Amino acid sequence: MEQQPTTARTALKWGLISGVASMIFTTVLYVSGQAANAGLASLGIIITVVLMVLAMKEFRTGNGGFMTYGQGLGVGTLMSGISGFIASTYAYIYNEFIDPTLRQQLLDKQREDMEGRGMDEGGAGAYDTLRCDLIASEDRRHSCWGEDFHLDRLQNSYL
Repeated sequence: MEQQPTTARTALKWGLISGVASMIFTTVLYVSGQAANAGLASLGIIITVVLMVLAMKEFRTGNGGFMTYGQGLGVGTLMSGISGFIASTYAYIYNEFIDPTLRQQLLDKQREDMEGRGMDEGGAGAYDTLRCDLIASEDRRHSCWGEDFHLDRLQNSYL
């Protein structure tokens, strides 16, 4: 007698496959210097969606050609959670221990792109895309996610 698949078993199998595929894809992006390339990075989403479709197809085939909405949702959610955990753990390890300079490389690339579009370091463009939680202080310094910025820079960029 053939055993019917469970959502957890299918999600675990395909979540591990997706997580490893994400690790490989991310490593290729990092090593090739294309980590800041948004077009290539979005390819990772397409890979995940394709693997999710394959997981659901396998589950449906093993279940006699039938899959309820809840089962499909369960397979997709569990698979995404497992894959996301693996990918984020790998990204943390890579950024903290394997190549700690990657963050600075990405910031430098972003700065080059902004300067290429005519925005200098103190220009308003940087503030258009950066969400800041401003906390007023006596020395006119404000915190943006742990980084200090002078309010004067923002004011001067509009003069």
